[in-house]
Amino acid sequence: IRRSDLVLLMIDCRTGPTEHDARLLEKILSLHKAVLVVANKLDLAQKEYDEPRKVFREKLDRIFHFYPRVPVAFVSAVK
Repeated sequence: IRRSDLVLLMIDCRTGPTEHDARLLEKILSLHKAVLVVANKLDLAQKEYDEPRKVFREKLDRIFHFYPRVPVAFVSAVK
């Protein structure tokens, strides 16, 4: 993290962020680094939720309350 300019914080889209992820984000921000949350496995989350992006964003806003509207990229590694 210390040597990076941009940190990609990858989180499983099905489970959403955890308290551990929040601690990592706090560390990234304390080092004044740019961060992008990468919500992985969107394809699987779409099978579990009607609106997976909305569900993920709600969890993100709750866990990462100290950084409202953190930037997010939703991805899937499906061929």
